[in-house]
Amino acid sequence: MGEGHSTAGASVSPYLAANWYRDGASNGMAFDDAVLKASVPRNRYELDAGARVDFRSGLSAWGGLGVMRGDHGYREATANLSVAYKWQGRTETAPDHSGAVFLCSCRAGPCPAALSGGQ
Repeated sequence: MGEGHSTAGASVSPYLAANWYRDGASNGMAFDDAVLKASVPRNRYELDAGARVDFRSGLSAWGGLGVMRGDHGYREATANLSVAYKWQGRTETAPDHSGAVFLCSCRAGPCPAALSGGQ
């Protein structure tokens, strides 16, 4: 996508992503005699859009919205909002591991119809 710069010195990078997920025949795992299976459809289609904003002060924020649809009425919606601040304080000989990150994410998962097989 493109990148834009505002008069406040912020860099804005929007994005748009489209995905097609095609899974194998079985999704799940087993622990001894206990078997956990996921009711995720074989075919899922996803569309995501959002943007990242980087400020000169070391503050950055990004967010996005996504929708997913799939076989047998499967549907999912996601929203993400994140903020990060990176402060200076590194030496030239040491890698920069300084920074604080605050993340907030919410997700509305698959509908009950998808969990029951959508039928």
